[in-house]
Amino acid sequence: MWRVERSMTNAIGWRGCQHESAPSCGVPTGRKRKGDDRILASLGANIERERVAHQLTQERLAELVDIHPRVLQKIESGETNLKATTLFRLQAALGSQWESLVPKLSQMDIHT
Repeated sequence: MWRVERSMTNAIGWRGCQHESAPSCGVPTGRKRKGDDRILASLGANIERERVAHQLTQERLAELVDIHPRVLQKIESGETNLKATTLFRLQAALGSQWESLVPKLSQMDIHT
């Protein structure tokens, strides 16, 4: 089980939780779910494909999206999970349809 401890260490007064299984407090456990690597690799490949089709360098797209070029490299290689806001900025900068960026989960063979 998990428990939440009160603390004065941050603005909301919660220090965090201690748990054995998935917490209901929303704190990430560091464990990846089945299929995450495949989803991120597919998403990254789609972003790279669209960037190249629009004749943009990684540096230029990173500048348009306001992220560091190394972050874009990690996104394209599937090494990092990106924020939804970053995904929205990438879609807007590329002018691409969502269907061309986001992998179809039905084809990813994942189970939640």
